[in-house]
Amino acid sequence: MDDRQAYDLAYLLCAVLFIWGLKRLSSPATAPLGNRIAAAGMALGPRARVGTPKEAAAGRTVIEEAAARAGRAISPEHFGMSVGYASAPIDPDTARTMAARRPRSLELTPVGYPALRKTLEQFIAVGFSKFVVRPVAAPRSWRAELEALAAAVGDLQT
Repeated sequence: MDDRQAYDLAYLLCAVLFIWGLKRLSSPATAPLGNRIAAAGMALGPRARVGTPKEAAAGRTVIEEAAARAGRAISPEHFGMSVGYASAPIDPDTARTMAARRPRSLELTPVGYPALRKTLEQFIAVGFSKFVVRPVAAPRSWRAELEALAAAVGDLQT
């Protein structure tokens, strides 16, 4: 199994957990467990997938189709991504660590605030509205990082 297949399988598992959890919400007796199962699928989803907006849109379609087959619907405002970014060029040690954990992470990590903004806009264009935006390396000053981040992408909030 190559990395792409492993990511796809992990994403499918997240979708199955989410749909299974939704199905268990139909009964008061099973709803608490269903809520936890669905939450696990949602929590793991962004971590299972590092991909392009096009790939994320395809994953969203899979989830929506699975929900429809289960007689459920998911709010269009429910979909999100975890987006790692670098405010400056990525140092060699961090790059090696990233590549070892997720082979495509370097090519998919926006470098610089304009690149991060463009990436978020591309995800928004395919129907994603919730984002966890996280630096791939700890900044020297969190205050300065958050201020710069707010200035660069804060107006994208809905």
